[in-house]
Amino acid sequence: MIEHIKSFLDFLKFEKNYSVNTLLAYKDDLYRFNRFLANHFQSENFELSAIDNVTIRLFLGELVESDFSKKSIVR
Repeated sequence: MIEHIKSFLDFLKFEKNYSVNTLLAYKDDLYRFNRFLANHFQSENFELSAIDNVTIRLFLGELVESDFSKKSIVR
């Protein structure tokens, strides 16, 4: 999963020319999601195809419970 995150961040940096702050925000978000998935699946070696709508909603619920701003959650 980490390689996918790095590739996506490179895409945002080089193809979309996103700002440093935006890239850092996306990086933090994606690594947080990766940690959530590793805990959820009880393994760091999970298949991307195992991520479904329920899993994503659980993650978003965790963000809401942690008092993340609506703007951060939407991002």
